[in-house]
Amino acid sequence: SKFPYSHFEDNALIDCEASECLDGYYQDTAEDTEGELKTCKSCDSSCELCSLEGSKGCLSCRNEAFLHRVDSTSPGYCRSGGCEDGFFQTSQSECFPCEGPCAACQDSASKCLKCIADAPYLHRDSADQEIGLCHPAVSDEQECQEGYYFSSEDACLKCNSGCETCTGPSNSECLSCRQDKPFLHLNPGSSIIGQCFEDSDGESDYDCQDGFYLEGVERCVSCDQTCRRCKDSQEENCLACVEEFPFSHKVSENTQLKSCKKANSANSGCHEKYFLQSDYDCILCDSTCK
Repeated sequence: SKFPYSHFEDNALIDCEASECLDGYYQDTAEDTEGELKTCKSCDSSCELCSLEGSKGCLSCRNEAFLHRVDSTSPGYCRSGGCEDGFFQTSQSECFPCEGPCAACQDSASKCLKCIADAPYLHRDSADQEIGLCHPAVSDEQECQEGYYFSSEDACLKCNSGCETCTGPSNSECLSCRQDKPFLHLNPGSSIIGQCFEDSDGESDYDCQDGFYLEGVERCVSCDQTCRRCKDSQEENCLACVEEFPFSHKVSENTQLKSCKKANSANSGCHEKYFLQSDYDCILCDSTCK
């Protein structure tokens, strides 16, 4: 036959074509004859083009509806008003399913907007960002993956770049530090939260930043406010003084430890029972002296 493609609608023959089924029809291979005759049946009313019978056989949609399908070659179904939950939209008004833990997604199958119940925690880079990755809780005590902190409503936000683990977004809310900034400098009044720094100069034995001393492994605690460097938090155990308290007061010239004080104008800068040895160094007088 010169026109082998027979077009049927409601089982009635309405047209014959030479090369292929017309738009709005699909070839029903189950009813093709053994000869050259081909059977073309009308698509579902929601489809502009189709490859199968029914509403799930669409290749494109009528009335600007959105085609929902599992991949770019498979047929699907049409819905108006945008993509359904569990699908994301492409620029061609097509909708593809989200992957695994995403209950809703955007731009791609793995960029989640909402999470399924088995992986309820949405991990985002910042509070301003909508998309992220879904994960289950790490444990009964820890909701978020390492490098994220629990914000609210099952949302985990990324720690500051200096923190390994944290309680919030700033660089002073670290719980532990990354290898490139291993020294946790504790905030005043806190025993667990602080800011992460590199070795103070990479060469000396003093690993902490000015105003801190090393306590334990890679953990720095605040000196007394008068000390630039110190042995511990006691006022009398400074190793160097801050500018506001420039006069170092030592029990002897052979000791490193000192207390740092403001100038006493009545005694060349040194406080009572101390004498000025040189510049800002005050040494304790002999016990026989008043």
